[in-house]
Amino acid sequence: MKRIRYFFPAFIWGIFILGVVLTPGNFIPHIRTFSDWLQWDKITHLILFGIFSFFLLRGFAKVCVFVIPQKHYLITLIISIFYGGCTEYLQYILNIGRDGNIYDFYANTIGAILGCLLFFKPKLRNRKKEQTLPPKI
Repeated sequence: MKRIRYFFPAFIWGIFILGVVLTPGNFIPHIRTFSDWLQWDKITHLILFGIFSFFLLRGFAKVCVFVIPQKHYLITLIISIFYGGCTEYLQYILNIGRDGNIYDFYANTIGAILGCLLFFKPKLRNRKKEQTLPPKI
């Protein structure tokens, strides 16, 4: 039960995401074409879900001190993508002046993947350093 505290930042960030995406937003422009995809709204989704997946992986890193198995990356992606889909579905069914759309879901998914990659890169760099260092005597 003590290990669950390592996921506290991800839990708090998830609540923050829910608050942001469910805030009534009549002023947010409606994006209907893929060419309009890269607007501040989509970049916000990328950042929100990138940080969310990063916090989830950080929790797994604290629980498994020595190595993060690939399954943790997969679990993190599944959780992040599912959560992104749920937030878009809630925007779709609730009458709050926001509409869930597929492009926001794509941005959530890409953000989750980027968060995992950003977490993985320093781990990979540290492993390469450990492999190239001469043995200690």
